[in-house]
Amino acid sequence: MYQKLIATLLLLASSFNAYTKDATDILVVTEASSFAYLENNQVKGIGTDLVKEVMATAKLTYSIHLYPWARSYRYATTQANTLIYALSRTKERERQFHWVGKILSLNYKFYRLNSRQDVTGSQLSDLKQYIVSTTCNSRTSPSWRMLAASNKS
Repeated sequence: MYQKLIATLLLLASSFNAYTKDATDILVVTEASSFAYLENNQVKGIGTDLVKEVMATAKLTYSIHLYPWARSYRYATTQANTLIYALSRTKERERQFHWVGKILSLNYKFYRLNSRQDVTGSQLSDLKQYIVSTTCNSRTSPSWRMLAASNKS
């Protein structure tokens, strides 16, 4: 699977190169996660390694920055020549980005304090009565906004 992903990303890099002919530098943004983290003032991680390999193969100049998610997302949606990783693909985002390929599948989970045995639920609507937090512009935030809106009626 890793080889397929590299091949897909290399294909993207070659097409990305065409989009950025006049660009001297590509801004690569992400948030701190297991895919990207700061170690000795350098962004590292499996996602970062993949991005570096693709950029080097495509002979593109770039700089990778670790920002809070909302800022990374804002740069990716407002700044030319910006690459964001890892980003969940959703129907709402489909036309906003040039998609490369799937890195992994995610299953989202709800967590509660161990001491809060009263907090239960097997589906999103079961959790309407609780205060829930999510990251701004994350894959899960639209679901929570819809749930909150339905809670007000």
